[in-house]
Parts: sequence; structure tokens; C-alpha cells
Amino acid sequence: MTKTTVSIQVPVMDDDTDLADFFAGQLRNEFGELRGNFLQAIDTDVSVHNDRAVLDDALIEEVEIDADGNVLVEYQLEFSWYYGCSNMDGSDEACGSVRGMRAGDKWIFEIPKPQERRSTLDEF
Repeated sequence: MTKTTVSIQVPVMDDDTDLADFFAGQLRNEFGELRGNFLQAIDTDVSVHNDRAVLDDALIEEVEIDADGNVLVEYQLEFSWYYGCSNMDGSDEACGSVRGMRAGDKWIFEIPKPQERRSTLDEF
């Protein structure tokens, strides 16, 4: 059975709670690597921008909570690529957002489905 959602425990919030920092911490594991639970909830497929692109970093830009307690997280992905035969490399950024629905003391995020790859052969 394939996992389709990610749940994040809602933190105890006070006036000093910075939700951007909270979600940035949810992107990383205890060693600071981009392997945290929340990383599954954002669309990290950077190959749609360049077929050789690899994800370098993910940053949380802004977090908004609506009146119902649902959350909108805006993020930025940094990625790079390398073409060895041409000795060319490059990098770029992409932005996105993900919405989490409040369910009790958790936010539930849908895991994005991979985009279907298209080929020029599809046209024939």
C-alpha cells in the first residue's frame, strides 16, 4: 500500500513561534540532511526544469494559517545540473506551495504524484 499523506504535529504556538523555521526544521533529519518527513509533502521533482537537475536545497519562504487552522507553506527549491561532455553546469530556483489541512492536532499534507513524462514519440 502506497502512502498518500504526510502528517505533521501542530506545534504549541505562542507569540514567538516562527512557523517558517518550524517547517524548515521538518525538511531536515537530525543530521541536517534534506530527508525530513515534510520533504515528502513538497514537489521536489526538479527534472521537469532540466532532465539532469538534482535538488541542492529546499527553503521555506512563508507560512500562512487560515481561520480554520489550515496551513499554506510556500517554498523555494534550489537545483543544479552538469553536462560532462560539454563541461557546462548551471543552477536555478523554482518556487511552489503546499496546503495542509488541520485534523485535530496535526496538519495533513497530500504527497504529490509524479508528473507523467511525455516524449515526442507520444505525438506519433
